[in-house]
Amino acid sequence: MAEAARSPRGARILGVLTALLGGLAVGAVWCALVMFSGRDLLVFAPLCAVAIAWVLRAHTFAGSRGGAAIAAVLTVVACAYSLYLQAAAHIAGLLGISLRVALPRIGPGMASTIAWYELGPIEITVLVLSPLLAAWLVVRKARAEG
Repeated sequence: MAEAARSPRGARILGVLTALLGGLAVGAVWCALVMFSGRDLLVFAPLCAVAIAWVLRAHTFAGSRGGAAIAAVLTVVACAYSLYLQAAAHIAGLLGISLRVALPRIGPGMASTIAWYELGPIEITVLVLSPLLAAWLVVRKARAEG
């Protein structure tokens, strides 16, 4: 594994996996904070985008269009994951069951319906702009040091 990480291809694979897991972790923290605070906290969508872009830039994707596409996709995945967890938590609270029981039972159809029902125009705009932010942060040129 150490030899694979030294090669450019290995660094890129490691970067994508690190960005994916980091994005999912931010999504889980986002969901936990929503459950504890009772607020939407949609500010975490752009934070997800920034974290994913930062990891990808650090793993040789800076300035590449492919990296920008990966950043956008991973941001969508992280936001969808968080919204899925939030929908499952909502259902678990309503039915008085544990989150562990609710997660596999609600399915993507019900989760997406609940998520869309709870989103307003501002929230949808933030969710649409977050992957674009991630892509822009990856594709932009590095600042010249001087």
